[in-house]
Amino acid sequence: MRSFMQKAKVKAQCAALRGKMEVREFFAGEKGASDMVTVIILIVIVIAVAAIFRERLLALVGSLFDKLDSSVAGADL
Repeated sequence: MRSFMQKAKVKAQCAALRGKMEVREFFAGEKGASDMVTVIILIVIVIAVAAIFRERLLALVGSLFDKLDSSVAGADL
């Protein structure tokens, strides 16, 4: 009975040690931080491109909606 308890204690200690190591690796990992920076940079680029071509985008969307309105108005419902 004593050897069973000792084995269980050792297994519990190993599991606790593995858990501590996983937590340390999780908090020490830089992968998440670099991914977040990448996403922020991409969002900034998209906003900058939208700001630069704002007038063209508005004209394009306006013409698409005008075509859509004329197509719907011409359809017999």
